[in-house]
Amino acid sequence: MSTSSHRRVRAPDDTRSGRRAASGEKRRRPWYVPTFRRVLWVFGLGLLAGGALVGVGYAVTPIPAAHDVAVSEATMVYYGNGKPIGKLAEENRVAVPLNKVPKHVQMAVLAAENRDFYTEPGVSPRGLARAIWGVATGGYAGGGSTITQQYSKVAFLSPEQTISRKLKEMFIAIKLDRQRSKDWILEQYLNTIYFGRGAYGIQAAADAYFHKPVGKLTPSQGAMLASLIQLPEYYSLPENRGELVQRWRYVIDGMVKMGQVSPEQVARMRPAEFRKERADNAFAGQRGYLMRRTITELQQLGFSEDMIYRRGLRVHTTFDPRLQMYARQAVEEARPEDWPAKVQTGLVAVEPRTGEVLAEYGGRNYLKHQYDNAFMAAPQAGSAFKPYVLAAALEDGIGLDSMVDGSSPQTFKGGYRVSNDGNVNYGPITLTRATQKSVNTAYVNLAMKVGLSKVMETAEEAGIPAETLEPHAGRAGMALGIASVRPVEQAAGFATFASGGMYAEPHVVRRVEDSDGNLQKQVTPQTHRAFSADVAADTTYAMQQVVRGGTATAARLSDRPAAGKTGTTDKNKAAWFVGFTPQISTAVAMFHQDGKSLIGLPGYSEIYGGTVPASIWNAFMERAMANKPVEQFPQRADVGITQLYATPTPTATPTPSVTATPKPTIPGPEWSEEPWPGYSEEPEEPEEDPGFPFGTDDEPTEESNTVPRRSDE
Repeated sequence: MSTSSHRRVRAPDDTRSGRRAASGEKRRRPWYVPTFRRVLWVFGLGLLAGGALVGVGYAVTPIPAAHDVAVSEATMVYYGNGKPIGKLAEENRVAVPLNKVPKHVQMAVLAAENRDFYTEPGVSPRGLARAIWGVATGGYAGGGSTITQQYSKVAFLSPEQTISRKLKEMFIAIKLDRQRSKDWILEQYLNTIYFGRGAYGIQAAADAYFHKPVGKLTPSQGAMLASLIQLPEYYSLPENRGELVQRWRYVIDGMVKMGQVSPEQVARMRPAEFRKERADNAFAGQRGYLMRRTITELQQLGFSEDMIYRRGLRVHTTFDPRLQMYARQAVEEARPEDWPAKVQTGLVAVEPRTGEVLAEYGGRNYLKHQYDNAFMAAPQAGSAFKPYVLAAALEDGIGLDSMVDGSSPQTFKGGYRVSNDGNVNYGPITLTRATQKSVNTAYVNLAMKVGLSKVMETAEEAGIPAETLEPHAGRAGMALGIASVRPVEQAAGFATFASGGMYAEPHVVRRVEDSDGNLQKQVTPQTHRAFSADVAADTTYAMQQVVRGGTATAARLSDRPAAGKTGTTDKNKAAWFVGFTPQISTAVAMFHQDGKSLIGLPGYSEIYGGTVPASIWNAFMERAMANKPVEQFPQRADVGITQLYATPTPTATPTPSVTATPKPTIPGPEWSEEPWPGYSEEPEEPEEDPGFPFGTDDEPTEESNTVPRRSDE
C-alpha cells in the first residue's frame, strides 16, 4: 500500500468537534431548563404582580358601613326615678365612651389580645400569614389578629373562613389604622366584641358577669372579662373555670409586663368570681307589661323599629317603682291561690293633672300572659259608667237634689225592662242617693231626661273612645254601662273629676334621649277641659258618698277622703272599682278572660265591685298615699237647680201619742243608715260566652223584655 493512499483517508468527525470546541463555540441549553437568572426574573415578576394585585385590592376595598347588628345599641328603659326597667335590643349591647372604661380594664384587654396595639401597625403579618395558611390547608384559621383586624372582621365582614375575606380584613385594618386613632379603634372594639352570656361589649359584659357597670370593675374583674374574649362561650362555663383562671394569669402577667399593675398588687389578687347568671327575661313578671306598653307608645310618638331596637335610646317613663310593687302586692294579697288562672285582674293608677301612668298591673307574668289587662282588656263598665251620666245631668243644669223615679221594676220605651239590685223599690230618690246606692232605674230615667247623646258626649270628653260608645248610641242601657272600656280609660276618666274637670291623656313615656343624652322627645301632657270645675266638684261629692256609706265602704282610706264608683256587670262577668283622691286615680277591674261568670269562685258566692276590687284598690291606695299630704276635695258647688222628675211621698205628721220621730220615706242625700240591699236572683237569660276580650252587649232587644244586667251591689 502506497503512502498516497494513506493521505486520502479523512480525519474522524471528533477532530472537527475538537476544533469547534477549541475555537470557543458553546452548546445551547434548552429553554425549559431553569437557571438562576430565570428563577430570579420569575420571582421578581411574581413580586411585582403580587404587589400590583395587593395595591389594586387595597385601592378598591373601601371601609364599608358597619353591620347594623355590630353597631346596634340597646335602648334602655327607666322608671320615673331613673332606675332601669330593662333593655330593648336585638343584641345585649350598651355602648360606652372609652373615657368611661377604667384604664386597668382597657389594659387587661390589650394584655389578652394585642399587647403592642399602640405601637404596631393595624395588621400582624405573621398572624395574617398563619391565618391564610390555615385557610389554604383547611386547618385553624384564627388567632394572631390584631385588635384592629378583629374589629374589622366583626364590624364589617362576614364570619366565613376564606383567603379573600382575610385579605379584605387586612386591607380594611390598614385603612382604619391610617384614618382613625388608636383610641377610636379600641373604643369600637370594646363596644362590639362578644363576651358570652349574650353580652356584646364591655358594659353589657360587666353587668352580665358582675352585675355592675364597667366603671366599677376591679383590675381582677377586668382581667377576667378580658380572658373570656378568646373563647367566650367555653370559658364562661363553670366547668371550665380552671382553664379560664390559667388564661386570667396570662392576662395578669401581661399587665405586669406592660407596667399596668405591680407584682405586689398581683400577689394580693385573686381570680374574680362571676355572679350567678340571671335566669330572668327582661319581659318576665310585671316588667314585660311596662316594656311592651313603652314600645307601643314610642311607636305612636314616631320612633321607628330601627330607632327603638338599635339606636341606644334612653327612655324615661312615668312608672313609679314603689307603686308598681304596691300594685302587685295588692292584687296578689287579695287573690286566693286556688282561683282559676283565667280569672284576671287589671289595675292602673294615673296622676290626674298630667295623665302620667304611675303604675299598672297587667297580669301575673307577661311571659305567660301577654294580654295586658290594664291597657288592652275591655270588660263592660257596668255601674262604673254612671258618673258620666251624672256629670252630663249636672252640665245640663240638673242639681244633685233633683228627684228621679227609683222604683223597680220599670219598663222604658221599646219595652226595655229594668230592675234594681234585689228589685228594691226606692221610689223618688235624689241623684246623690241614687249614686250612693247605684239605683239602676233612677239612672236610666236620668239619662233619658238628659239625652243619651249628651251622655255620650260627656263620656267622650272624659276620654272614653267614641268607637266604644257609638255601637250603643240611642240605647238606654248606655246609662248602665253596656259599653266595654279599658281600665286605663276609666282611671283617666275618673282622674278628670279629681283634676277639676280637666282631662289629661294617659301616657307612660316622659322623655326620650339618644345614647349621648341629647333630648329627642319631651312629652307634654295633652289636656282639655271636659266639664266645669263645679260639675266635677258635685260629681265627686256624690261619689264620696259611695265610699262613705254606699256600695264601696271597703275602699275607705284611713286618713283621707276618697271618691269612687263600683260596677258589677250582668251575670257577674266583670266587677269594677274606680276611685280617686286629689293626687291619684286608680281603676281596678276583675273578669274571666273567657267571658264567663265570676260566680262560684272559692271563698265567694259572687264577686261585686264593692268586694275584691274595692279591697284591692284600698290596699294599693293606702300604701301609695302613705307619707303624701292629705288633700281635701273641693266643697260641693250645688250647680243647677233641683228638678222634681218624681214627686217625693209626703211624710205623715206625727200625732202627740207618738214619741219616736219616724224616718222619712225619701231619705236625704246624707242619710245612709239603710242597710245595703243584697242581690236577688234575676230572670234567666241564655248563657253567652263572648270570648276574650270583652265586647258583648247584654242589653236585651225590645222584644225580649228581660232585665238587661245585674245592677251594681
